[in-house]
Amino acid sequence: MAMRPTREQDLAQILALLRLVPSDLADAYQRLHEAAGVNRSELIVLERLADDGAATVPDLARAQGVSRQHVQQVCNRLAEKELIAWGRNPAHKRSRLAAVTNEGYKTVDQARMRESRFMLTLAGQFSASALDMTRRTLESLRTML
Repeated sequence: MAMRPTREQDLAQILALLRLVPSDLADAYQRLHEAAGVNRSELIVLERLADDGAATVPDLARAQGVSRQHVQQVCNRLAEKELIAWGRNPAHKRSRLAAVTNEGYKTVDQARMRESRFMLTLAGQFSASALDMTRRTLESLRTML
């Protein structure tokens, strides 16, 4: 007869799963949005611009904690897809402002609707008490760390 894992073993398994979840979630979001022709990096930049307004590439990079070069490449792709447009920056001659176009706002709205449906589907797989217990456990773990 197999012995029940100890609490330490249970916690080790949970922590191992928590290390895998971000990658799994990123893959799921990528699949969710690929038919719309945007990848997750593009959507992150597009959502930030839609929510916070026009910004420079260096400002976007700082806010996301990624390289300016990465954000520049993402913005170039978004501009090619006509989801953002470049504008003059009165505060700086060389650093242009990226702003969301009408098509970009539409893309963000559609992405958020897809994500909402995805979350509803996932949430339906769990009881309210299981979700509440998981949330409380993770909050406690974060507090302890």
